[in-house]
Amino acid sequence: MSLLSLNFTDYLISYLSHLKNRKEFNKLRNQEGDYSLAGFDKLKCIYVHIPKSAGISINMSLFGNKGGGHKTASQYRKIFGPTTFRKYFKFTFVRNPYSRLLSAYLFLKEGGMNDKNRRWAEENLHPFSTFQDFVSEWVTPENIYSYYHFIPQYEFLCDKKMNLLVDFIGRVENIEDDFATICNRLDVKTDLQTLNQKSESRDWKSYYNPSMKEIVHDVYQKDFELLGYPKEIK
Repeated sequence: MSLLSLNFTDYLISYLSHLKNRKEFNKLRNQEGDYSLAGFDKLKCIYVHIPKSAGISINMSLFGNKGGGHKTASQYRKIFGPTTFRKYFKFTFVRNPYSRLLSAYLFLKEGGMNDKNRRWAEENLHPFSTFQDFVSEWVTPENIYSYYHFIPQYEFLCDKKMNLLVDFIGRVENIEDDFATICNRLDVKTDLQTLNQKSESRDWKSYYNPSMKEIVHDVYQKDFELLGYPKEIK
């Protein structure tokens, strides 16, 4: 099958899903409250919020709310329809997989943001007294899909054929400059708020030994490859 026919098939699936669920999707785009997509339409953009990648700060700074939560780019293509999705400026922020994993672990260990986070942590992280135990015993290709904080970043950004669906990828490690680039693209003037950062000042390298780094690299290999983060050896 040619790339053209693959793209057309993908387009058709998204279009039909958009039509079938249009009433529900329009409600999402017009609702107010903590989560709203109204700001996306206002700025003609779509922000894909990957867990533990400064997403609350980005959302609150640009939209004044938490946007669409942790929806994937593929889900947004259905919500907005493939034509509007193609026209809007689509962006995200990513993070070094080593740092992101540690951040997610500490965030949940400390209680997370809500009861759902807390309950999951109590049921799944309680057996591990250290981050080393957690990585060595829990981090597997299967387990990382059991909770959204650990799902690989590429899953939020690519379609099933691994085609990247966003126009711009910012990096947490370069957040000030990349946020300024996004503001310039959207023609908005706003300062980047610093929110939900209680575990972010810790040096992730001090938590890892070589065997832990190897495990994380193997399990998140596609993220390392797609996003261009280097494998740490020592």
